[in-house]
Amino acid sequence: MDDMIAKSMLDVEHSQDFYGRRLRFFGTYNIKLNPKKYMFAVRSGKFLSIIISNRGIKANPDKVKAV
Repeated sequence: MDDMIAKSMLDVEHSQDFYGRRLRFFGTYNIKLNPKKYMFAVRSGKFLSIIISNRGIKANPDKVKAV
């Protein structure tokens, strides 16, 4: 798996969902996470050339500049 994002409205829901379903899924299919690439509890960041935050999805200014 190359890229994945998991988001929940509440931190409690996110912890329950991630540790309950996603990690079980990874174990079932022997999917491994690269510790150099994954991040937890991030409020915003670049993902697949877009900016994702608690305010929504925005275009990456670096990519828009080229247009």
